[in-house]
Amino acid sequence: MIGGFKLLRRVCNIYLIITFALLLCGCTTGSISPAPLPEAVLKLASSSQRPIGLSVKTDINRDIRAYQYAFIVVPLGAVALPSPVEYVSSVLYRELALSGYRPITYPAELASGRNFPLLEVNVEELNISGFDLFVTRRVRATVKLSGKLINREGNIIRSAYSQSVISLYRRYAFKPELEGALMRAVNQAASDLLSKIGI
Repeated sequence: MIGGFKLLRRVCNIYLIITFALLLCGCTTGSISPAPLPEAVLKLASSSQRPIGLSVKTDINRDIRAYQYAFIVVPLGAVALPSPVEYVSSVLYRELALSGYRPITYPAELASGRNFPLLEVNVEELNISGFDLFVTRRVRATVKLSGKLINREGNIIRSAYSQSVISLYRRYAFKPELEGALMRAVNQAASDLLSKIGI
Protein backbone atom coordinates (compact mmCIF):
# COMPACT_ATOMS: atom_id res chain seq x y z
CA MET A 1 0.00 0.00 0.00
CA ILE A 2 2.81 2.39 0.93
CA GLY A 3 4.73 1.41 -2.21
CA GLY A 4 1.67 2.15 -4.34
CA PHE A 5 1.27 5.56 -2.74
CA LYS A 6 4.92 6.42 -3.40
CA LEU A 7 4.53 5.36 -7.04
CA LEU A 8 1.41 7.51 -7.43
CA ARG A 9 3.16 10.50 -5.87
CA ARG A 10 6.14 10.02 -8.16
CA VAL A 11 3.88 9.86 -11.23
CA CYS A 12 2.10 13.05 -10.10
CA ASN A 13 5.41 14.83 -9.57
CA ILE A 14 6.62 13.80 -13.03
CA TYR A 15 3.35 15.03 -14.56
CA LEU A 16 3.66 18.39 -12.81
CA ILE A 17 7.27 18.80 -13.92
CA ILE A 18 6.43 17.99 -17.54
CA THR A 19 3.41 20.31 -17.48
CA PHE A 20 5.44 23.14 -16.00
CA ALA A 21 8.21 22.62 -18.57
CA LEU A 22 5.70 22.73 -21.42
CA LEU A 23 4.20 25.91 -20.03
CA LEU A 24 7.60 27.52 -19.79
CA CYS A 25 8.29 26.59 -23.41
CA GLY A 26 4.97 27.84 -24.71
CA CYS A 27 4.15 30.82 -22.54
CA THR A 28 6.81 33.14 -23.81
CA THR A 29 5.93 36.71 -24.61
CA GLY A 30 5.05 37.17 -28.28
CA SER A 31 2.55 39.06 -30.38
CA ILE A 32 -0.48 38.37 -32.53
CA SER A 33 -0.84 40.29 -35.77
CA PRO A 34 -3.53 40.07 -38.44
CA ALA A 35 -2.65 38.00 -41.48
CA PRO A 36 -2.39 39.92 -44.77
CA LEU A 37 -5.64 39.99 -46.70
CA PRO A 38 -5.71 37.36 -49.46
CA GLU A 39 -5.08 38.66 -52.96
CA ALA A 40 -8.47 37.29 -54.04
CA VAL A 41 -10.24 39.47 -51.45
CA LEU A 42 -8.36 42.60 -52.57
CA LYS A 43 -9.21 41.91 -56.22
CA LEU A 44 -12.84 41.29 -55.34
CA ALA A 45 -13.03 44.59 -53.47
CA SER A 46 -11.33 46.59 -56.22
CA SER A 47 -13.75 45.24 -58.84
CA SER A 48 -16.85 46.28 -56.89
CA GLN A 49 -18.90 49.31 -57.93
CA ARG A 50 -20.33 49.78 -54.41
CA PRO A 51 -17.90 51.86 -52.32
CA ILE A 52 -18.33 52.07 -48.56
CA GLY A 53 -16.15 53.91 -46.06
CA LEU A 54 -14.70 51.90 -43.19
CA SER A 55 -13.38 53.55 -40.03
CA VAL A 56 -12.41 51.44 -37.01
CA LYS A 57 -11.40 53.01 -33.69
CA THR A 58 -11.14 52.07 -30.04
CA ASP A 59 -11.34 53.80 -26.68
CA ILE A 60 -9.20 51.12 -25.05
CA ASN A 61 -6.19 52.98 -23.67
CA ARG A 62 -4.19 50.03 -22.40
CA ASP A 63 -2.03 47.39 -23.97
CA ILE A 64 -4.06 44.33 -24.89
CA ARG A 65 -2.42 41.09 -23.88
CA ALA A 66 -3.57 37.49 -23.99
CA TYR A 67 -2.57 36.23 -20.55
CA GLN A 68 -1.69 32.62 -19.93
CA TYR A 69 -2.26 31.17 -16.46
CA ALA A 70 -0.65 28.06 -15.03
CA PHE A 71 -2.66 26.10 -12.48
CA ILE A 72 -5.64 28.44 -13.01
CA VAL A 73 -4.32 31.50 -11.13
CA VAL A 74 -0.55 31.79 -11.67
CA PRO A 75 0.26 34.21 -14.55
CA LEU A 76 3.08 32.64 -16.55
CA GLY A 77 3.20 34.53 -19.81
CA ALA A 78 1.42 36.85 -22.18
CA VAL A 79 0.93 37.33 -25.90
CA ALA A 80 0.48 40.94 -27.00
CA LEU A 81 -2.07 42.20 -29.50
CA PRO A 82 -0.38 45.47 -30.53
CA SER A 83 -3.09 46.66 -32.91
CA PRO A 84 -6.65 45.56 -32.12
CA VAL A 85 -7.99 48.19 -34.52
CA GLU A 86 -5.95 46.78 -37.40
CA TYR A 87 -7.05 43.26 -36.49
CA VAL A 88 -10.77 44.12 -36.45
CA SER A 89 -10.45 46.35 -39.51
CA SER A 90 -8.91 43.51 -41.50
CA VAL A 91 -11.81 41.18 -40.69
CA LEU A 92 -14.43 43.83 -41.50
CA TYR A 93 -12.69 44.66 -44.79
CA ARG A 94 -12.85 41.01 -45.80
CA GLU A 95 -16.51 40.64 -44.81
CA LEU A 96 -17.49 43.79 -46.71
CA ALA A 97 -15.59 42.68 -49.81
CA LEU A 98 -17.28 39.27 -49.70
CA SER A 99 -20.64 41.08 -49.43
CA GLY A 100 -19.96 42.94 -52.68
CA TYR A 101 -18.58 46.24 -51.35
CA ARG A 102 -15.39 48.15 -52.03
CA PRO A 103 -14.17 49.25 -48.57
CA ILE A 104 -12.42 52.62 -48.46
CA THR A 105 -10.16 53.09 -45.46
CA TYR A 106 -7.94 56.06 -46.36
CA PRO A 107 -8.65 59.01 -43.99
CA ALA A 108 -8.45 61.56 -46.81
CA GLU A 109 -11.19 59.79 -48.73
CA LEU A 110 -13.34 59.51 -45.61
CA ALA A 111 -13.34 63.27 -45.04
CA SER A 112 -16.31 65.50 -45.71
CA GLY A 113 -17.58 65.58 -49.26
CA ARG A 114 -17.63 61.81 -49.70
CA ASN A 115 -20.34 60.39 -51.94
CA PHE A 116 -20.66 56.96 -50.33
CA PRO A 117 -21.93 55.60 -46.99
CA LEU A 118 -19.58 55.25 -44.04
CA LEU A 119 -19.38 52.42 -41.53
CA GLU A 120 -17.91 53.57 -38.21
CA VAL A 121 -16.96 50.79 -35.79
CA ASN A 122 -15.64 51.06 -32.26
CA VAL A 123 -13.84 48.21 -30.50
CA GLU A 124 -15.47 48.36 -27.06
CA GLU A 125 -13.71 45.37 -25.55
CA LEU A 126 -11.20 42.73 -26.59
CA ASN A 127 -9.93 40.19 -24.09
CA ILE A 128 -8.28 36.81 -24.47
CA SER A 129 -6.75 34.40 -21.95
CA GLY A 130 -5.69 30.80 -21.51
CA PHE A 131 -6.07 28.74 -18.33
CA ASP A 132 -4.33 25.53 -17.34
CA LEU A 133 -6.96 23.21 -15.82
CA PHE A 134 -4.43 20.45 -15.06
CA VAL A 135 -5.76 17.87 -17.54
CA THR A 136 -6.86 20.34 -20.22
CA ARG A 137 -6.64 24.02 -21.07
CA ARG A 138 -9.42 26.54 -21.56
CA VAL A 139 -9.00 29.37 -24.03
CA ARG A 140 -11.46 32.24 -23.79
CA ALA A 141 -11.85 35.27 -26.06
CA THR A 142 -14.33 38.14 -25.73
CA VAL A 143 -14.96 40.78 -28.39
CA LYS A 144 -17.48 43.63 -28.17
CA LEU A 145 -18.12 45.97 -31.09
CA SER A 146 -20.43 48.90 -31.70
CA GLY A 147 -21.08 50.43 -35.07
CA LYS A 148 -23.15 52.88 -37.04
CA LEU A 149 -23.88 53.30 -40.71
CA ILE A 150 -23.81 56.94 -41.85
CA ASN A 151 -25.17 58.11 -45.18
CA ARG A 152 -23.42 60.56 -47.51
CA GLU A 153 -25.28 63.46 -45.90
CA GLY A 154 -23.80 62.59 -42.51
CA ASN A 155 -26.97 61.15 -40.95
CA ILE A 156 -26.94 57.91 -38.97
CA ILE A 157 -29.04 55.32 -40.80
CA ARG A 158 -28.63 52.43 -38.39
CA SER A 159 -26.56 51.54 -35.34
CA ALA A 160 -25.90 48.23 -33.64
CA TYR A 161 -23.90 46.43 -30.98
CA SER A 162 -22.44 42.94 -31.08
CA GLN A 163 -20.64 40.67 -28.66
CA SER A 164 -18.92 37.35 -29.12
CA VAL A 165 -17.57 35.08 -26.39
CA ILE A 166 -15.61 32.03 -27.49
CA SER A 167 -14.63 29.42 -24.89
CA LEU A 168 -12.67 26.40 -26.10
CA TYR A 169 -10.97 23.47 -24.43
CA ARG A 170 -7.65 22.57 -25.97
CA ARG A 171 -4.63 20.44 -25.20
CA TYR A 172 -2.50 23.56 -24.96
CA ALA A 173 -3.14 27.28 -24.47
CA PHE A 174 -0.22 28.74 -26.34
CA LYS A 175 -0.07 31.39 -29.06
CA PRO A 176 -1.69 29.31 -31.86
CA GLU A 177 -4.64 28.37 -29.65
CA LEU A 178 -5.06 31.94 -28.37
CA GLU A 179 -4.89 33.34 -31.89
CA GLY A 180 -7.42 30.79 -33.14
CA ALA A 181 -9.94 31.70 -30.43
CA LEU A 182 -9.41 35.42 -31.05
CA MET A 183 -9.99 35.04 -34.78
CA ARG A 184 -13.22 33.13 -34.21
CA ALA A 185 -14.48 35.75 -31.75
CA VAL A 186 -13.63 38.69 -34.03
CA ASN A 187 -15.16 36.95 -37.05
CA GLN A 188 -18.36 36.20 -35.16
CA ALA A 189 -18.68 39.71 -33.69
CA ALA A 190 -17.97 41.39 -37.03
CA SER A 191 -20.42 39.21 -38.92
CA ASP A 192 -23.11 39.78 -36.32
CA LEU A 193 -22.56 43.56 -36.35
CA LEU A 194 -22.80 43.78 -40.15
CA SER A 195 -25.95 41.66 -40.12
CA LYS A 196 -27.62 43.89 -37.51
CA ILE A 197 -26.68 47.04 -39.41
CA GLY A 198 -28.09 45.54 -42.59
CA ILE A 199 -24.96 45.03 -44.65
